[in-house]
Amino acid sequence: ATAPAGVPPEGHPTDPLTEGAGRDRVAASLLTGGPATASQLAERLGISATAVRRHLEATVAAWCRRS
Repeated sequence: ATAPAGVPPEGHPTDPLTEGAGRDRVAASLLTGGPATASQLAERLGISATAVRRHLEATVAAWCRRS
């Protein structure tokens, strides 16, 4: 089934049910594997480089809101 208009499909980087989990996976990969490009992280995690960038942007935005 497809998601209603304006609702991201399940598993999409902006899906509220998986967004935090995706950010956690990206962060964990950086902590355990060291510095990496978005493409390298994508390969490590089996997701697209675009998804990695979205997770990183969301993380930075969340930290900026905390400041």
